[in-house]
Amino acid sequence: MEFPYGETVRLVRAGLVEDPFSGELVADWSNPTYYPLPVPCAVYASMVAEPGVLETPLLVTSTLTVVMPYETDVRQTDRVQIMTGSFARIYEVEAVRKWKHPMTGWTPGAEVRVKNGYIPG
Repeated sequence: MEFPYGETVRLVRAGLVEDPFSGELVADWSNPTYYPLPVPCAVYASMVAEPGVLETPLLVTSTLTVVMPYETDVRQTDRVQIMTGSFARIYEVEAVRKWKHPMTGWTPGAEVRVKNGYIPG
């Protein structure tokens, strides 16, 4: 799916380094890799409502939803950089959903919900 007036989006994936204590590979966000997506993506505001705790019966969180090509290798551990003109902001991936029509195989794209945007640098 292509959006001719969409936003330029890049996936941001952490490098891997060996943890000096456990020897396991862990994410290293000091040297991430950027993967530009081949087509512009749809970006729109969305909200998530969740049951809260005592004083706050309903917790509403503002998020963004990014619709990108179905084949995109996006992971819940990635981050997404959305570029609007010369302005760029990086968001954490909260959820990834890939929809596919069960009878026709039509794929409208990968729906990626992102949150907690910040300006890098």
